[in-house]
Amino acid sequence: MPVLLVSVALGGTFLLARRRTDMTTASRISPRDMQYLCEGSSNLLCKAKSDGYVLQFKKDVCKDRTSQMIDLERHRLMQQFLARWFAGSNVSVPEILSVPASDVRAVDAHILASRSKAVRKERLDVGSDIRVMLLRREDLLSPACVSLEVTPGCGLQELQGIPSRHCMMYSESLLNPTQMQNDPNLQVFSADMAERSAGLAASLREKSDQHCLRTEMFGADGACFGLAGSARGDVEKFLQQVGLSVEEISKLGAQAIRPVLAPLQKLQAFAAGNAEKYAAEVFAALHNQGGQAAVDDLLDGLNDAKLIEAVVGKARAQRSSPNAIRVQQEQEAVKLLSHKWKSYQVEEAKRWLLRFLLGRASFQAKVLLNFYQESQGQTGPWAEQRFQRASELLPKEGWTSGWWVRATLVGIELNLDEIARSSAELETLVAKYKEVSPRPS
Repeated sequence: MPVLLVSVALGGTFLLARRRTDMTTASRISPRDMQYLCEGSSNLLCKAKSDGYVLQFKKDVCKDRTSQMIDLERHRLMQQFLARWFAGSNVSVPEILSVPASDVRAVDAHILASRSKAVRKERLDVGSDIRVMLLRREDLLSPACVSLEVTPGCGLQELQGIPSRHCMMYSESLLNPTQMQNDPNLQVFSADMAERSAGLAASLREKSDQHCLRTEMFGADGACFGLAGSARGDVEKFLQQVGLSVEEISKLGAQAIRPVLAPLQKLQAFAAGNAEKYAAEVFAALHNQGGQAAVDDLLDGLNDAKLIEAVVGKARAQRSSPNAIRVQQEQEAVKLLSHKWKSYQVEEAKRWLLRFLLGRASFQAKVLLNFYQESQGQTGPWAEQRFQRASELLPKEGWTSGWWVRATLVGIELNLDEIARSSAELETLVAKYKEVSPRPS
């Protein structure tokens, strides 16, 4: 199961009474409705039997409750920023709950027998607090007959006559003339629905794990049908069981994913082209001019959604094309590197690097597509859970009756290591491509 599903789709809770405050929602939870799912070194996840949300509990190995609250709030604010940059219907924004410590103790006792004996000594964290903060978010696998995780990669052609970077990233693609010519990563970003659909269908039928457009498919029970090699052959058989074909799920997915693509391209433009070469130089200059304090400020900024939204300049960028954003980003780097810095340019460098790192994070973004078919006579709050009717997205297709689809952007996480990791990525990929690509006769 991929990272986004492990971290997002593993639990939920039954909510009884709720009251909103500025940062948190006061609530109660019922231990009898809890289903233990899994836990890591610091967190434990549960799922209710009656709704579609997850609860993330802190374990008592974490003692710094102030830092815990800051981490929860930063995560929520980042998702809120993404919900403003993208369509709100394509981003799942979590909620911070404030629940009585007595409720958490009751849940702790209720699920104890379900946990491994090796970790039972690590109880749920309540400390001496009257109330405990928890993170509540959607279960992104429920309800769904089938889920498709798509990693679009970079949707920009950064060099004329050269495929997109993710099309060149996998050796199988470099040796496959059809993939090189069609460039599935650019296909899935196309304004033409038929092109997007063809790119998704080609990836679902690919039997190699070297296909440049990464897709994985999951059943309602979380079973994966999109792994490399022979498991790929199970995709069409599984889709037949739920009443879909590769063509149908690709068409519906291509329509559902469309609102995500244009704003994603604009974020990617902050890290496209020569920006990755400049990033290492700007970071080195920042360290030289501002010292470790400036680097620490940059690290703090990686989790500061309000700062990131400010430095991106949403209004400017939303009016600009990806190419215009890329050109401006490169010009600002050249300007920074051409002069001896004054104090205000240290701040400009931090802002430039935050934009670059947001662009790099967007290269790794994933879109989770959930497909659900309601039974005859069945009704549900599907629209409230961000689902769209398939018949509205594909009005001319007769098979869409009863089907719903939801597209959720996930996986955008800023990482300072991307500066060093990416410094020569495009240059290396282009050199490799030129070595193996056929020369014109």
